Amino acid sequence: MSLFSSADNSAKHSFWYLVACFALGFTALSMGQVMYQVINYYIPDMAETYNGYSLEVLRFAISSLLVAGPIYFYFQKMINKALADKTMKNEGGARRWLTYLILLLASVVTIVSLVSFVNSYLSGSITSASFLKILVVLFLAGIYGSYYNYDMRRKDLDRSIVIKRYSLAFVISWVVLIAMAFYLVGSPAVARDLKKDAKQVSTLSAFSDMAVDYHRSEKLLAPVAQDILDNSRSSYSYKIMTDEFIKDLSYTKISDDSFQACGNFVFGSDEHMKVRGSYDDYQSVNWPHEAGTQCFLITMKNGDDHWPKYKVKQL
Repeated sequence: MSLFSSADNSAKHSFWYLVACFALGFTALSMGQVMYQVINYYIPDMAETYNGYSLEVLRFAISSLLVAGPIYFYFQKMINKALADKTMKNEGGARRWLTYLILLLASVVTIVSLVSFVNSYLSGSITSASFLKILVVLFLAGIYGSYYNYDMRRKDLDRSIVIKRYSLAFVISWVVLIAMAFYLVGSPAVARDLKKDAKQVSTLSAFSDMAVDYHRSEKLLAPVAQDILDNSRSSYSYKIMTDEFIKDLSYTKISDDSFQACGNFVFGSDEHMKVRGSYDDYQSVNWPHEAGTQCFLITMKNGDDHWPKYKVKQL
């Protein structure tokens, strides 16, 4: 049977199914991402250095749920209404092909997840966090797979109580996951302050790199910050700095090999670790700071070409 049957409205119904499938992909993926990040936040896995809690992943998941979730729900409701009104054929080509495609993907995800779980168990790398993540994948694949399996097999196309229950469960899950994600992410104002703090650290780090270059060429540190900036205007470190942060930079020469630099922070580095996650630990490890004005003692490492080229001490 052709994907676009000769029945009336087949093109429109095919469009509905295609949009619903596309939105379903984003919605299911984002639901999984939120659950993963909740697990990473409350049950951090030290073995997963690059797959830990990520604020950026949560933001993407929220965006996808807010956009794709209502789109999926709306088009799925239109499809169920058309089936109940007999304006869409139960055995239509688009309905059969795309529903079985979803079932295929759910089956593949389930099989891959089970294989991954067994492999992790045999290799001794299974943890409570990884076990919960496997359950998340199986849960999502099972829920969506069971819904479409029931939808394909049901004979009563009127507004089924089972379909209504699935719809209610979807809405409740959607609301709960978005609320959990917003709780972890915080407000946009907090996100802006976090970025501002991160930029402050980047500026201090870039200025310290420029100070290293000046120290190597002059064998001492400059008496004022402007001399270091003028000496490095063509460098990469200078280009990543902005006038806003250069203007607020506080520099005091302590000796020929050390200087004091201060910056203003909205949050302490411990708060950054709590909010942003283990993957973004550069501030906490290399530039630990408290909220407010924080000064650092930066000492040059003479004759050492290896990174780091300077030592940072919190004052």
